[in-house]
Amino acid sequence: MSKMTQTKISKEVVKEVAAATSEVHDTRISKQQVDKLRGMPVIETKIRKSEDGKWIISETIIKTIKPAAYYKAIMNQEGGDSQ
Repeated sequence: MSKMTQTKISKEVVKEVAAATSEVHDTRISKQQVDKLRGMPVIETKIRKSEDGKWIISETIIKTIKPAAYYKAIMNQEGGDSQ
């Protein structure tokens, strides 16, 4: 294939991709999806260099939110699996 043919094909592919991506997509999410996302843990990652510059420190924090009644029920259980 000559360079000119490759250029024409590339331009045609670029036009097709541009046309496909210019379509309007529905970005709304349902109430069910919102509720599911709210129930998921929040993951926060921080990366930094040590003061002396010799180390990379990666810190990951996983946050979950549960109602207090959930923990009260766990604490008030008698016996459980830990016998």
